[in-house]
Amino acid sequence: MISLGLEGTAHTLGVGIMDDKRVLADRRAIYQPREGIHPREASRFIAMLTCSRSPRVPV
Repeated sequence: MISLGLEGTAHTLGVGIMDDKRVLADRRAIYQPREGIHPREASRFIAMLTCSRSPRVPV
């Protein structure tokens, strides 16, 4: 069986894919501001990753 895991927090977007024995993919994009998390900036960061035509999650 193949399983898909999704994580979303105020500053992280993560995706993982596993089969019965191995991790096939584990990608995270983390919003890392210089000072404290600003909710609007964090939401723009997550929206940029999830709403684009070809979403890219940095390695």
